Amino acid sequence: MTRQPSPMRRPAEIFARSLLAERALPARRELCSGKLGWQTILARIYHDPVEAAQFATAQSPDLLLVLITSGAYTIESRKGRFWQRANYHRRRRGGRLG
Repeated sequence: MTRQPSPMRRPAEIFARSLLAERALPARRELCSGKLGWQTILARIYHDPVEAAQFATAQSPDLLLVLITSGAYTIESRKGRFWQRANYHRRRRGGRLG
């Protein structure tokens, strides 16, 4: 018996949890790679408000990389019972990746 290749899944199915988590963000999405058909990475660009109140997003198993191009951000996350905090500040040139 020959094994049939699995059908291509749409990015909306692959990244469903990340897309759900996005709903709680105070930012406005500017660009998204979702329409390109990529299945291994989801790249998005957001425009953040100058200030944002504390908010929580849904869990996601996806890796999240944050590139700060201006200002300062504090991002907290929780894994199990433990909280982690990361402070990001834009440097003189380029951005800050975390």
